[in-house]
Amino acid sequence: VGLTEAVRAAAGRLDGQFAFVVSHRDHPETLLGMRRGCPLLVGCGDGEGFLGSSVTSFAHHTRQVVLLE
Repeated sequence: VGLTEAVRAAAGRLDGQFAFVVSHRDHPETLLGMRRGCPLLVGCGDGEGFLGSSVTSFAHHTRQVVLLE
């Protein structure tokens, strides 16, 4: 089972609303995000990125924000 499939399987076992991001030591360049019923935002900075459920958590670092569907 690959990382994406494992994250999808785990999310399928969760109840309620959530947003989370997963990293794995065997895939250091990859972040996987899942959400159900609440936001998961990506903030794009100068050579850096931010993930959070509230823009206030990284607003002072960036002005460009994308809401993941």
